[in-house]
Amino acid sequence: MVYNIRGTSGTGKTTLVREIMARYEERKPIFIEGRKRPIGYVLTRPRHSFVTRPLFIVGSYESVCGGCDTITVRTDVYKVARQYHAAEHDVIFEGLLCSDECNHTMQFHIDGIPITVVALNTPIEVCLERVNARRRAKKPNAEPVNPKNTIAKARTMAKVMERFKAAGMRTYWFDNPGALDFMVKDLGLAVPE
Repeated sequence: MVYNIRGTSGTGKTTLVREIMARYEERKPIFIEGRKRPIGYVLTRPRHSFVTRPLFIVGSYESVCGGCDTITVRTDVYKVARQYHAAEHDVIFEGLLCSDECNHTMQFHIDGIPITVVALNTPIEVCLERVNARRRAKKPNAEPVNPKNTIAKARTMAKVMERFKAAGMRTYWFDNPGALDFMVKDLGLAVPE
């Protein structure tokens, strides 16, 4: 299965993926020529689970804002996701720029590759506060982010999700705890009862 985590800036996409990564005992960064940061990670040996299928996370998670936004060439995100899915890995990719784009994500579905799109419905006010906190952490006197852009991106994402749903894709809207619960269960990472 391929999973695309979507949301505007500050929704918690990267935090969600890091929480999933923490459920695995082994994480191997994968490097490609010309990149100092990993193109992604192969995760194996999940804690409290009998899942044997490895998970591939696309993008670098070495900085505060991680994910696919660390990959300059956007088509590389989808190429790497397809490569690891073909090698029988589950795959997760997220990033603000991936949230703005829908055609490559839709192409997985068109090509018969099972894909689940998980959108985070974090309130805009929370998103803006998180983004502004990150800006202040880098530069204490930073101007607040313009809320118009974040609001516009949230509206665009809602339209994209409707387009995915109309195409018959597996789509879900969650708050952050709900998204984590869903992902843990769907990946088979839940603690056996």
